[in-house]
Amino acid sequence: KKEMSMSSDDPIAKGTEDTNDENEPLLNKKTFRESGWKWLALLLSCLLLMGNEYCFDNPMPLQKEIQRDMDLCKKDIVTINYQEYENYFDCSDIKFNLLYTVYSVPNIVFPLIGGILVDRLGMKFSIMLFTCILTVGQTVVCLGITLKKLWLAYIGRCIFGMGCESLYVAQSAIVSQWFKGQELAFAMGINITFSRMGSVFNDLITPALYHATDSTNVPFWFGLGFCAFSLICGVFLIIMDQIRLKKDKANSEGIDDSEKVSLKDVKEFGCMFWLITGSCITVYISLFMFVGISSKYIQERFGFSNSLAGQLVAIPYFMAAALIPVIGVAVDRIGKLPLFLCASTFAFLFANLYLAFLPDCDPNTKTCGYSWASILGLVFFGFGYSTYGSAIWPSVPYVVPEHTVGTAFGLITSLQNGGLAIGPLCTGIIHDNTTYKHGYFWVSIFLAGAALLGLIFGICIVISDYRKGAPLMNAKKGKIPENKEREEEEAVLIGRRKSSVLAQLTGIE
Repeated sequence: KKEMSMSSDDPIAKGTEDTNDENEPLLNKKTFRESGWKWLALLLSCLLLMGNEYCFDNPMPLQKEIQRDMDLCKKDIVTINYQEYENYFDCSDIKFNLLYTVYSVPNIVFPLIGGILVDRLGMKFSIMLFTCILTVGQTVVCLGITLKKLWLAYIGRCIFGMGCESLYVAQSAIVSQWFKGQELAFAMGINITFSRMGSVFNDLITPALYHATDSTNVPFWFGLGFCAFSLICGVFLIIMDQIRLKKDKANSEGIDDSEKVSLKDVKEFGCMFWLITGSCITVYISLFMFVGISSKYIQERFGFSNSLAGQLVAIPYFMAAALIPVIGVAVDRIGKLPLFLCASTFAFLFANLYLAFLPDCDPNTKTCGYSWASILGLVFFGFGYSTYGSAIWPSVPYVVPEHTVGTAFGLITSLQNGGLAIGPLCTGIIHDNTTYKHGYFWVSIFLAGAALLGLIFGICIVISDYRKGAPLMNAKKGKIPENKEREEEEAVLIGRRKSSVLAQLTGIE
């Protein structure tokens, strides 16, 4: 009645209308975060990751050269056309692969505490800290390679690993302050694409630098320069984020409760989560163990030169950079996550078996009739890499309670790094103790076995998903389907809380 009787001459009504008119342009005004500057922030966040991706794979294109320089091979003198040459053979893959194992060992623990560190220390300080740690680690690696001290390179790779995985956490946190909703998923996809380009640049640049300088030192020091460049990009990203806070008069939001890590959440994880974890461990062993030895693999078996091998092993990364955004959109619209998981895992299985049974170059005639056929195996690795990553990680929020998502991602990453720490030792032992097809046949069979185990996990995920109402099969457009069981449990908890409150108020239990 008061509203109906209030006339247009009422000063209170006028004051309300004037206030609304004044506030209207403020509501429509874009914040600094919503302006075009966010794309520069995205570019800087991408460049922040390229340095560590480049340096992670630094040893791979120069495996044979590093093994030679570090005295990991047996040596004799051969005479060809009255000239003596040093011949290196029986190189130890175990000691070389330790460069990857020592990287993964600290990351069995660090992903679990990375979110806590970012939350306690702040995003900006964490980015500087972790980038400095990985830069120091790469410096120690460079010194180890230059001084030909393998133990020093091991220490450097361990320090490098401590900074890398935690940097991903800090970088994801700061990107989430600039992008929201569907834009955040797009921004994360662009970050993955750019980070893969760091590995591509390594595959192309490292062999070229070696051939130009005939030194294994220069490519590693160049990688250190790449880390320093990423550090500078991190400084500019921090400055931009500070400007955002001042312009928008906002406070740092830190990490959302759903992204925080708590080991107490583990007891809430069901069968589906552990199946996904098993799939992640086995499939990534099948992929990354091959990537780590791929350059030497195709050089020795199919007769490619070092530089050409570097270009060819970049194929999976090129495909990942190009296809991840496309496949990500397809997965988002189609759903059917378990089928994408099974298809990509089968691609890894086929690729490993295909390369295992592909004929080697003839050692007597030096004819390599099947060399270029090996590219098909690399293409299947690229397809599997692009598809699996787009399906496995989005599956996690569908199978765990919302408040445990951070713990789930941290635990999977930790266990995955445990597998990636053991995998290089296994492939090294197999290669050093077998000779068929240069020692790589049984390595490929081992990796195919890991992929087969991953495929079994994938099939179990399909079956379990159907039994639980197909939340993964029906996952579309980033919407988590309703979980009736979870709703019933929450209703029971709410009922218990209400009963407890009533008991306290009335004294009746």
